Amino acid sequence: MADQTAFSACNFVSSGDNLGSTSPVSWTVPADAADGAVYYFGCEVSSHCNMGQKLALTVATAAVDLPSVSLTTGNTCPGTQIPISSWEHCRASLAALSPVVSGDSFNDVEDDADWPQGCYYCDGVSGCTDGVCFNAHSVGSSNDDAQIVCADPGFFADLSSTLLFVGDSDIDYWSDSVTAFPPLLTPTPSDTFNVGYGGYTCADVLTEADDFIAKFTPKNVVLVCGENDLPSASAAKTFARYQNVVNKYLASGARVVSISTKPEPGTTELHDKYEQVRRRHAHTLFTTPDDPPSLPCGVTFIFS
Repeated sequence: MADQTAFSACNFVSSGDNLGSTSPVSWTVPADAADGAVYYFGCEVSSHCNMGQKLALTVATAAVDLPSVSLTTGNTCPGTQIPISSWEHCRASLAALSPVVSGDSFNDVEDDADWPQGCYYCDGVSGCTDGVCFNAHSVGSSNDDAQIVCADPGFFADLSSTLLFVGDSDIDYWSDSVTAFPPLLTPTPSDTFNVGYGGYTCADVLTEADDFIAKFTPKNVVLVCGENDLPSASAAKTFARYQNVVNKYLASGARVVSISTKPEPGTTELHDKYEQVRRRHAHTLFTTPDDPPSLPCGVTFIFS
């Protein structure tokens, strides 16, 4: 789109390049683009642009030294790093340890003096289930090769503009989620956290929503859920659960970017249900003024 004025008004006259009439489309930032240059994009189909399907992209080429997370055998963190202080932060730290662990490596919360304090990881350790636990014990202790998860002091320091990824394996296994999105949705990459969990249903995501809202106060949320609800729930029930999750985060003041469920090759028996859910999403998003959408403003939906 031509400029900020055209972008605000969804005016495509003299808008420049048409990137294509079908998804997906691609665009490359010009090699000579200056820091601070802004490029405007929108969907010209129907009322899509006015419904929020548009993007202002600001060019930035600044190196960012992100706070880090590490695994250390024992019960003491190296250097200036500190133990993880809550199970919510424990879950969020796991994306930074990928591919050693993933969100669905998280097992449970405990209070046990015999294991490392805070967030810790076991792999082949006697008496410990492989994966990650959060130990609420105030002291804890070393135990065989169990590894404590340690974070730089600034890892959870500034949560003023948090971008939070929540949902199932599509979120959990999104390995570059904490680095790919910050330029678009939050100004500080260290404010980006992934708490996805492989196998989660929308019902599971809803159960944890209040805890993550309280801990992270997210400004933006990227959500994928529903796929794992379908084997045991109807399309209507699955969509209702999805709406409950979206509405929970919207009520907290966050904006939600939601990605649809997608038919999987290994679940062909569920493809009719997938399509029913997708039709419900489409009806919600592309409706007439006399038939208000079921999801309020503040939701951007991406069909995958």
